[in-house]
Amino acid sequence: MKIRTFDENGKVSDSVKNGGIKPGEIFLTKTGRKTIPYPKQKSQKYASKWLINNAVKEAQSRNDDFNEFLFSNITLLKKGELTVADSEVLNTYLFSN
Repeated sequence: MKIRTFDENGKVSDSVKNGGIKPGEIFLTKTGRKTIPYPKQKSQKYASKWLINNAVKEAQSRNDDFNEFLFSNITLLKKGELTVADSEVLNTYLFSN
């Protein structure tokens, strides 16, 4: 399976045909760390938790206790979504060059 990339806006940045995100896909963070596989469940709650979990793991790999604490304490909105600000911060931390 090809390892894919995201941009800082949380959009797939490679040119794979049928470019949607598929369950089980793995992406590279800006530091070259592989993410955990993308969730199989279709609910937004699982995608949001995937993003949070990867940001926490990224912070741990950088020994960044401050951001690890912040990311691990993000709460989801009622329908399992992230706030726009939280989503932007997580995507920037993980994928921005």
